[in-house]
Amino acid sequence: MFKLANVLRSWAGFTLLLALMCTMLVAPFASAQFTSILQEGWEKPVGTVFPWQTYGHWWAVSPTNPSLPAWDIEFNSIYHHHGNDIEVTSVWCAGSLNSLEAGIDPYPPNTYTHLYWGPFDIEAAAQYEDGEAYGSFWIWADMDSQHASFYFGVRQGGYSSNLNDWDFMYMNEEGGTNQNWVQVSFDFDHVIAAPGDTISYIDEGILDNLWISLIFYSDSNPNPEHLGVFIDDIALASNDGLYDFDYRGYELIDPDDPDGDPYENLYVGTPVQMAVKWKSYSDLLSEICDHVLYDGNNNVLSTITDQWQGRSLAYSEPFPITFTPQQEGTLTFTIYLDANDDQLESDEENNYDTFDIQVLGANNPPELEWINPSAGGISQTEDVIDLIYYATNSPVEEDSYVSLYWDYTDDDFSGTLVPGGGNRYVTQTVDTLAWYIGQNTWEMEYYVYAKIWDDN
Repeated sequence: MFKLANVLRSWAGFTLLLALMCTMLVAPFASAQFTSILQEGWEKPVGTVFPWQTYGHWWAVSPTNPSLPAWDIEFNSIYHHHGNDIEVTSVWCAGSLNSLEAGIDPYPPNTYTHLYWGPFDIEAAAQYEDGEAYGSFWIWADMDSQHASFYFGVRQGGYSSNLNDWDFMYMNEEGGTNQNWVQVSFDFDHVIAAPGDTISYIDEGILDNLWISLIFYSDSNPNPEHLGVFIDDIALASNDGLYDFDYRGYELIDPDDPDGDPYENLYVGTPVQMAVKWKSYSDLLSEICDHVLYDGNNNVLSTITDQWQGRSLAYSEPFPITFTPQQEGTLTFTIYLDANDDQLESDEENNYDTFDIQVLGANNPPELEWINPSAGGISQTEDVIDLIYYATNSPVEEDSYVSLYWDYTDDDFSGTLVPGGGNRYVTQTVDTLAWYIGQNTWEMEYYVYAKIWDDN
C-alpha cells in the first residue's frame, strides 16, 4: 500500500516593488580629491634590481661606491614591518655591503648614506583652506645615541649630499626605537627647517619639485653592537581640503530586518523604510549635516543628522520613518544630501534626486494546491508517481518557486527532496513532476509536502 498525504507548506515572502517612473539622475564624479603621491613597501620579486622606479620616479642611493655602506633592500624574516610570508622586505642603512647580514651585523662607522626619491608636488593641498599633505613610514632603529642619527629629509630643488640643505619631517638622534617597529606620521605643515624652526611648506608656497630622503649618519666611533635603521612602508598623500557628498540612489528595506537583502518591490499594505546611498569624498570629517527625505509637495518626511568621514567611503543609511502605502498609484519623493548647505562642497549639484515610485496592488503570498495526491491520499502500484500541483503567486511579475519533499511521517518538515523537485519555477499553471519510486517500495507509506516562496 503506497499512501501519499496532502501536506502543504507555504512560505510566503514579502517584498516591495519599486518602479521608477523617471530616469535617475546620474551624478558627476566628485572633484574633492585625495591624491596618493607615493606608496613604497619595497615588495618586488627577488632579483629585481634596486633602486627601482615607483609612481613614475626613481629611487636613488648615495654613495654609489659598492665598497661603502649604503641603503639597500633586505629580504629578512624579522626586520620588516609586516609579519607575513609575503611582505618580508625593508631597506637597511648598510644593506649595500654583501659582507654584512642585516639583523646580525652592526652598521659600520663612518656611514653617511641617502636613499632619495622625487620629484613630486603637493600643489593640490594649497588650493583651498583645508588642504593637507602628509605621510607616514615605519622605522626599526638601534643606534649609538652619541655617534649615529637618522633623518627623514625633504627639500625643494633636487638631491643634495649636504645634510644642511635638507629640512626634516622626522629626526632620531636618541639611539633609535628600542628595537621596535614604530610608525611615524608627519605633515607638510610642520617641517623642521634646516636652521631649526618649524615651517609650513604649504603656507610658504614650497609646493613643487620636492624630494624626500632617508638619511643615516654614523661617525668614526667603533660600533660593536648596534644594528642600525630599517625603514618600511612609506606613504605620501595630499588632499585639496574640499568635501563632497555624492548621491548614489536609494534602497527599500524591511523595517524588521534592516540588515537583510533590500526589497525589490513595493505594494499596498507593505511597510517599508527608505535608505539613502551616497559616497563621501575627502579626508575630512564633515560638518553636522541633514540628509532629508521630502514628499511630492516638498514636505519633510524624515531627516538623518550626523557627521561623516570622507576618503571615498560608501554609505547606506535608513531614514527613521516607516510608511505603508494604502492605495495603488504614484508616489513622488526627493532625497537631498546636506539639504541646509552646512558643508562647503566641491559640487553641490550631485546631492539630490527626485523620482516617482509606482505602488502596485497588495503583495499576496504564493499558494499551492495539490491535485495528485489529493487530500485523501492515493494507493499506487506503479514505479512512477505523478506529483501534480497548481501553484500561483501575485503579482505574476514576481518570481516564486516550489520545492517538493517526501518523508515517512507527517510530524514535521524535515523530509528529503524529491529528485528533480528543488527550486521549481512557479508557472501559474498546473505542473507535474514524475517521481520514480521503484518496485521494492510499493508496500511503504510516504508523505509529500511542498515548500513555496517568492523572492521577498
